[in-house]
Amino acid sequence: MRAKQTYGILPTMRIKRRLLDFGIVGIINTVIDFAILNIATVFFGVPRIPANIVSTTVAMVFSFFANKRVVFESHGAAKTKEILLFFVVTVFGLYVIQIAIIYLLTEQTTTLFSIVDATLRLLRLDAYITTEFAVTNSAKIIATIASMTWNYVLYQRVVFVQSHAAVASEGSDGP
Repeated sequence: MRAKQTYGILPTMRIKRRLLDFGIVGIINTVIDFAILNIATVFFGVPRIPANIVSTTVAMVFSFFANKRVVFESHGAAKTKEILLFFVVTVFGLYVIQIAIIYLLTEQTTTLFSIVDATLRLLRLDAYITTEFAVTNSAKIIATIASMTWNYVLYQRVVFVQSHAAVASEGSDGP
C-alpha cells in the first residue's frame, strides 16, 4: 500500500533548500568554468570551443562531488551507475547543449554580436570591454542557463534517484 503523502511546510522547505544548494554549487561551478574559459581564450589565445571543452571538463568533476554530497545528499561511495549517469547527463548538457548554443549564437548569426556591440556602445563600455569578450561570455551565460536546467531535472530524476526518493519519503506519514 502506498504511503499517504502529507503536504506540510517541511517538504517544500527541503525542495527550496535543494534548489538553493544547486544554485550555489552552480555559481561556484560557473565561476570555475568561466575563469578557465577566459584565461584560456584571453591569455593563451585558445579558440572558444576547445577552451570551453577544457573549462567544462574541470567544472564537471567539481560538480559531481558537490552535487552528490551537498545538493542531493548522497553520502555513500560513488556507485559506478551513478558516476556513469552523471557523466552522460552532464556531457550532453556541456558538450551538446552548450556547444550548440555557443556555436549558433556566435558563428551562425550576428544577432548576439549586434546586441552586445550596441549595448557596450550605449553604456560606453566599449573602451573597457571588447565586443568579442562580451559576445563569448554572453553566449556562454545563455548556454549555461540551458545546460543547468537540463542537469538539475535529470540529476533529480535519473542520477541521484535514491537520495531524491529518500527526501520525498520523509514527507510521508508511513505505511
